[in-house]
Amino acid sequence: ETQVAEVAAGDIVICGSDGIFDNVFDEDIVALINDVCADRHPSGAPKISPEEVARKLVDLAIDNASPQADGLPAKLTPFSAKAMETYGHTMSGGKPDD
Repeated sequence: ETQVAEVAAGDIVICGSDGIFDNVFDEDIVALINDVCADRHPSGAPKISPEEVARKLVDLAIDNASPQADGLPAKLTPFSAKAMETYGHTMSGGKPDD
């Protein structure tokens, strides 16, 4: 699939697979990016590297899809929210293939 979007200097583009987008809500991605990119060089560029941002996104996706340390189920994710909406199943976490 090809998509075209206009971008400007300072824009941040997130490319990812369903492993990210099934397990992290868009607003949580935006919040994470705003947080980790807040510290900037005088030029305006974020001080964090793209690789570090990617690692933080992957860590968040894994955390959301995994059972919590205290034994509680995984968090609500975009995938589990859609499954509940579509099929009425109560579930949490991500798809088994993520």
